[in-house]
Amino acid sequence: MKRICIQCGKEFNARGKRGLVAKFCSMECKGKFQIGKPNTSSTKFQKGNIPWCKGTKGIVKAWNKDKKMPQEYGERCSENMIELWKNPEYRKKMLETHPSRFGKLSAHWQGGKIETVCEYCGKEFSVFPYRKETAHFCSRSCRAKSRNGEKSGNWKGGITEENHKIRTSIEYQLWQGSVFTRDYWTCQKCGKKVKQIHAHHIQNFLSFPELRFAIDNGITFCAKCHRKFHKEYGNKDNNKEQLIEFLNNT
Repeated sequence: MKRICIQCGKEFNARGKRGLVAKFCSMECKGKFQIGKPNTSSTKFQKGNIPWCKGTKGIVKAWNKDKKMPQEYGERCSENMIELWKNPEYRKKMLETHPSRFGKLSAHWQGGKIETVCEYCGKEFSVFPYRKETAHFCSRSCRAKSRNGEKSGNWKGGITEENHKIRTSIEYQLWQGSVFTRDYWTCQKCGKKVKQIHAHHIQNFLSFPELRFAIDNGITFCAKCHRKFHKEYGNKDNNKEQLIEFLNNT
């Protein structure tokens, strides 16, 4: 039956019973027609109406309220499947019944795993083809070991170990204590007494090994001023001239 859209005026065909009531040619026209107009639907809740469920609280209960599924239900299902799949006869039966789901006949078959060699221990291990170019190690342990010592990208000739031993030695701790005591535990830049206090080498630690434990080669800074010094002058090749310039700057 032919009808005329009351929104756009277009003529359209409406089949069956819709031919008697159809007013719009599309949902788009219906939406445009209802913009800015109040909802006149019979399903709209009106003031004064009584809800159907009023007074049923505590009387009408859902059939599954206070009922819980056994915890072992899901576990039992998954455990049963695992046990079934461990059975070689079951696997053989599944492969025969559904050959297109497994192995080479599967639509997702990509050739299976391939063998490659671990770059650290030389052990052969299997990986999927997509990891052929990225799988260099057979385990995380081998990967971590391959980045230690001389093989590390940050290797600088083993100076870290020597540096760590010196800075954790008793001599270094005595040097720090002597510098703090001499300066009365006070920052020589800002003049504050704080809990976080550092002993700074005037002539840098690396280039002057003979002055590492010399009390005259140390000065006390708070953590904030110490960070500020190294931010301005860097962490390498620090010297007395830089310190004098830093102390004189306000």
